[in-house]
Formats: sequence, structure tokens, C-alpha cells
Amino acid sequence: MKPVTAIAMATAAAMLVGCQGDAQVTAAQMREAPDYWPDTLTVRNPSRLPKTLKALRVSLGTPGEQKPNVVLLPNGETLLVDYGGQENSDGTYQENLYLYRSSDYGQRWGSRQTLPTPGREGYFTLLRSGVLLLTAQVISADYRNKEGYAYDVVYRSEDGGMTWDKGTPVLHADVGGSYGTDAARNILELRDGSLLWEVGADYAGQRAWRSYDGGLTWDKTGAPQADPVGFNSIYSEGQWSDEMVLEQEADGDFLGFVRCFPAALPPIPNDPLPVDSATNDADNRLAVFRSHDEGSTWTLDRAPFHVVYGEMYPSLLRPDSKEVLFTYTVRALQSTVGVRAVIGANVGSLDFSHDVILINSEINIAVEYPAAGVVDPAGGGYGNTIQEPDGALLTPDSHLDLTVGKTMVEVVRWQLPRL
Repeated sequence: MKPVTAIAMATAAAMLVGCQGDAQVTAAQMREAPDYWPDTLTVRNPSRLPKTLKALRVSLGTPGEQKPNVVLLPNGETLLVDYGGQENSDGTYQENLYLYRSSDYGQRWGSRQTLPTPGREGYFTLLRSGVLLLTAQVISADYRNKEGYAYDVVYRSEDGGMTWDKGTPVLHADVGGSYGTDAARNILELRDGSLLWEVGADYAGQRAWRSYDGGLTWDKTGAPQADPVGFNSIYSEGQWSDEMVLEQEADGDFLGFVRCFPAALPPIPNDPLPVDSATNDADNRLAVFRSHDEGSTWTLDRAPFHVVYGEMYPSLLRPDSKEVLFTYTVRALQSTVGVRAVIGANVGSLDFSHDVILINSEINIAVEYPAAGVVDPAGGGYGNTIQEPDGALLTPDSHLDLTVGKTMVEVVRWQLPRL
């Protein structure tokens, strides 16, 4: 672990004192950083890992914010995006994307920046050039949406998220259809520097967009892609690009981790189909698709994947060259919900029965107290995991806080021992 210099710590403290969304960390505790670990994470069924891991939990934002995503910028800052809804005095509604910054590896956070452009469920992609891309969805209920349907969009920043362009939306004119448009969470930067973004529309299929100038412009002429054999898109609103997370393997193949409605895929053995699986997206499941030809065609690579119904929102991180850390959310159907992680040599070897790291774990009141009528007690979960320059891991999450009756965002900074 690399120590933080006194100058860097003093600068961070000066920048962050008194800002909205600050963590409750005292100056004395900051002097101990980055070795301040007042909390622990439980490891379920430990085998290679100890029973607990060192951690620091930091509450962030205001009630109602949810589904955070983090990225480490080239200058060493950590940037977090989440979103929240807002009822206006004239009766209109809007959803805002909020940004927070940390200069001390996620221990304290600065004041909230509200993006002037609409969106929800933001997800970062950092290019090798330092350009930052942010995908999001604009729902039809947002008064700033002039299209009349929900659409996905990608925003672009050349200054670490301080300013953003007006965004490139995925519209009916681009992908067809007459319902909402969809897109992958992240954008894949290929080895030649070009970009690939999987986009589509409900009941209109999907295709790959390409950019050859770092996301300034997009070639939208990609041919429509056929559904993979074994996947019935009818049960997933006629598409499978929505919320895909893309990853490129060492052999060049693309992997797409896709959240699907359960009936779109072969059934999971010994796991009965949830009774509301056709209408409640909290009961969705994950599958893995593979492409050998840079997204032109896809095959169903792993279904069922390791997860059961109600587990989704994947994130992959390689903290070293030997293993992969897989972060995901248990959103429904189990007695506890929240963000978890497992580690293994590769995606295919992940063991979800041992060494399960409970980054955030809450009682599922939808299961324990069904009369409460809560459908999504996880508050979306959603968080990805990044590795900070000092070696610590950082995972954000959102969860339902019963004391305020709204979702709350937190950031969990934690340590993984050498394996």
C-alpha cells in the first residue's frame, strides 16, 4: 500500500471541509488515513479469505439518490455519479445526474455537482486518452424529454467530468421501433482505439455503433444483430442490449453480461420461476453472451450463469494479473439483499458458494415482511468496484433506508488480502 503524502492529505482536507455530502471523518482520523478501517465486511463461507475484511463506510448525498457508479480519473481523483428525481413547483418532474469527487481515495467527498442534462442510472467509461464517457437513460416522464419515449444517451467530457457535451441520444430514427430505446451500460474501447456501443430498441432488435474519434461522432450503420440461439427476445421486450456490460477477453472475444427477464432464457435447474417474473424486473437474471466477430454476431455463452433469479448488475475488475473480481447485486427473492463480490481465476471459474464478500447486506423486508408492500428493498444496489492507487478497493451501493423511507447511497472502501 502506498502512503498518501501529507501535502496531498492537507490539500484534500482543504478542498472538502464543509461540503455537502462529506463523510463524517474527523481530522484526527484523516491523519491515520489511508489506514483508517473502522468497519468490516463479512465473508460468507470463507475458504481462501478470512471471515472478515477491513472496511470504511461513507454515507453520501441526500435521501432519494440511488444507483451509483465510480471511476478513477487519470489525475488520481475518484468520480461518482448517481441520480435522483425532483418534483418541480409547476408540477413537472425531472431526474438529475449528480457527480461527487474525492481526492483521498474515497474517504471524503466534495460538494454535489448537478449535470444540466437529464438522465438516470449513469455509468462511466474512461478511454485511454483520458476522455470520459457517461451513458444514461432519459425517461419519458422527464419534462425535458422532447421525444415522447424513454431513450438512452451517451455524454462526453474532456476535462474529467467538469463539463459535458449535450450528448448523443439513441433515437427511433437511429434504431427503428416505436417504444423505448436501449443500450449497453459501458462502451468498449477496442485495441485499435475505436469504440463499440451496443444499442437497440424495445421490440426492434439491436446493432453496434462504432466511433473512430473517441466518441465525438458515431457510425450508426451497423447491421441489425440476430438473437442468439437459445435466447427468446420476446420475453425481454424484444431486445437484449439493454443494460449489457461489455468486456473483451485476452483472445479478442467480446463477452456481454446481460440482464434478462427469466423466461427469455432456459430455466435455472432447481430454481422455480418467480410468480411475477414477467412484470417485475427485480426478479431478472443474468446471462453471458459471446461474440467472435467484434459484435456482429453473438452466441449464448453461459445460461444459466452462476446467478439465480434476482441477481444482476455485474462489474468486472482485475485487481492483479491473476484473478478477476466479480461484483453483483442481490436485488430480490432472498432473505438478504445487497451488493456482493466473489473472486476467481477467470469468469468461468467463479465460485458463488464460498468466499462471498458481503459489501452491503440488508434484510429483505419484501420476503421477511411482505405486508409492507416493498418491491425492491435493495434500492437497486448497482455498485461497481474499482481499485484505488493505494491498493484499496472502492464499491458504491444504494439501499432502502427505512428510517427515512427512501434510498441512500454509500461508498465502501475495503481491503482484499493477497491470495
